[in-house]
Amino acid sequence: MHPDEEYVLEALQAGASGYVLKQSAHEELFLAIRAAHNNAIFLSPAISERVVGSYLRASRGKITELAMMDKLTGREREILQLIAEGKSEKEIASILFISVKTVQAHKAHLKEKLGFRRTADLIGFAFRKGIAGQV
Repeated sequence: MHPDEEYVLEALQAGASGYVLKQSAHEELFLAIRAAHNNAIFLSPAISERVVGSYLRASRGKITELAMMDKLTGREREILQLIAEGKSEKEIASILFISVKTVQAHKAHLKEKLGFRRTADLIGFAFRKGIAGQV
């Protein structure tokens, strides 16, 4: 088959047990058949490096967001949740028994820690992480 990783991913998503390139040696084909017989997945070595590299690049953003969550204090998580639920700064202050200025300070820290400039970015992050709507 073609060495393009898009074809590989499509084939695997469609249920293929393996992927062997056209120019592969006969030994690779035998290994692929044996792997399929044993309910294992086989990728030609030339293509497996590309597929794994693509997976790692795609997962970097997720790993970064997990690390970002670890930076937040409990209070910052509370405030992030309330922001994502659409509460105003005044409402958040009332709910948490703190001043509006303290809410604004926490909100500024959240943006700084998470690398966001807009409140909309905080809200999007909260939804991606499943923070909004938690009790």
